[in-house]
Amino acid sequence: GVAASAFTYATWNPADKSGNITLSNSNLTITDIATSAARSTISKQTGKWYWETKFISGTTMRYGLATSIESLSVPVGNSNLGIGYSNDGNIYSSGASIAAVTAYAVNDIIGFAYDGTNYTISFYKNNALQTTILIGSYFSGVTFAAGGSNGVHTTNFGATALTYTPPTGFNAGLYN
Repeated sequence: GVAASAFTYATWNPADKSGNITLSNSNLTITDIATSAARSTISKQTGKWYWETKFISGTTMRYGLATSIESLSVPVGNSNLGIGYSNDGNIYSSGASIAAVTAYAVNDIIGFAYDGTNYTISFYKNNALQTTILIGSYFSGVTFAAGGSNGVHTTNFGATALTYTPPTGFNAGLYN
């Protein structure tokens, strides 16, 4: 037989999401009908972690990191408690663009490399590094967050094979 995984991988947290979000596919797929956000079941303070999200459909999407107290009624990055990569090609924090990168579209794979040692988040589009942002220690205990309006996306937190190889030194997935 096949041994069970020694890890518990993250999913979207049914108890930590906007009411505008429906979860499916073992809590890995988000469908949102209005401005909303959700957080993952696992947060990290230390270590290096890599995971991916596939953009399936939608008008406005943002994926990134948020503290446990960022509002779930706004896209991630609308406050100083989160940072998000938008499909419009901007990285947002405190409600403003802090970096211009490549926009993403349906079927693109967005990769995230969170470095809890050096307090950075690197955003990838289809395995191409877009930017690395110094986020500071105030983001310790961050969860992965996603949101937007009228969108669908599926996240792979590593329980199955990732599309791309994580950067050197990063764990393949978000798990405990």
